[in-house]
Amino acid sequence: CVIKHCDLSYSNIVNWTSLSEREVIFMEKIIEIIKGLKPGVEVDENTRLLDDHVIDSLAMISLVSELDDEFDVEISAKDIVPENFATVGAIQNLIDRLEDED
Repeated sequence: CVIKHCDLSYSNIVNWTSLSEREVIFMEKIIEIIKGLKPGVEVDENTRLLDDHVIDSLAMISLVSELDDEFDVEISAKDIVPENFATVGAIQNLIDRLEDED
């Protein structure tokens, strides 16, 4: 099951069922990367990564590097703005946009 790490509450099931299989896999990978950087932190697609202080400046550097490697994209300094890293969904949108630019 590709959504094994997510919260299976009703609202999250509704959110995740509207996603394609590719989007679910990408979200799961992004969540896995964040959890690897911040062990013990609960993260789902709705977690406010910056507002809830899940990602700080040091973790941001590592996160950008991990995302670059995992998704074969280049996140530039101009892309490192709060709206692109607010949630897992925002990160996925950034990656989708960068892939489309290639």
